[in-house]
Amino acid sequence: MYPELNKIYKEEGNMARPRLGDKPLTAKERLNRSATALKEAGGKMVALRLSPEANVALKSIMAIKGYTEETLAINETLIESAATKKNESSKALLDED
Repeated sequence: MYPELNKIYKEEGNMARPRLGDKPLTAKERLNRSATALKEAGGKMVALRLSPEANVALKSIMAIKGYTEETLAINETLIESAATKKNESSKALLDED
């Protein structure tokens, strides 16, 4: 992208690429930016502690469904569970008629 800069830095023995923008964000700033965007999109950040049984269940779900990220596994499982409960509630209401 910037061959002339890369050439200069390689000649000086520095293999790191120069920063071309502003000062990089700190981890706290990146987290705040991410959390704000998530909240604006309707999401929510949570920290949770899993019991040993829940951790085993999470690992099982991940293995069965092929998830590699815990957050994705938890999100998808919650969404699927809510959809199942919604369908069960709808069926129960229809059966009452």
